Amino acid sequence: MKRKKQPVNSEPILLSSGILLLIFSLFIPIPIILFMQDLLFFKDDTLSVIRHDEAFKGLAAAFTWLGIVALGAYATIVYADKKRKPYRLKWVHLILAFLSVPIALFSLFSYSSIQETYIETQNFGEFSSERIELDEVPQIMRHYEPNPTRVTSITFRSPDKEITIPFSAEDGRTSRAIQRIIGDYSIPVIEDGL
Repeated sequence: MKRKKQPVNSEPILLSSGILLLIFSLFIPIPIILFMQDLLFFKDDTLSVIRHDEAFKGLAAAFTWLGIVALGAYATIVYADKKRKPYRLKWVHLILAFLSVPIALFSLFSYSSIQETYIETQNFGEFSSERIELDEVPQIMRHYEPNPTRVTSITFRSPDKEITIPFSAEDGRTSRAIQRIIGDYSIPVIEDGL
């Protein structure tokens, strides 16, 4: 004799996963972005991969959104049970949950990389990356921020395009990669904002 399937009680799952997703959104995006971008973008000739701030913020937003949707679904189910009505917003909550997928993907693909022969970047929300060959770059521009004076970004210009990448002096790998490019290709550096 066949046993009738018992319905799954989804309220505790939604409540706990919603709370956990909100908590995880504070610190889990950092290791996920670091690991996934290393896995996806490091090649044999990669000198440095620069993670954009938008990558971390976007993945945190995706986790937060999923947590809010899960808690919203939980509240809706509890309210429907109290009113003794059927829960009919399953598809609405699923569609809202799937909105976090493009945000997460845009986050994973928000990066810049310095290779031995070219610079590549993909900004948050863009579907393709931009690339500039280093032998086509006649100058590099370092952009400074006053008080305290520090380099915030670097622009690589060719006759037909330019790519600006974020820069942090604490990122030793990127600092060494920039110095290597300047030396290997004898590219003059223009200081902007000093």
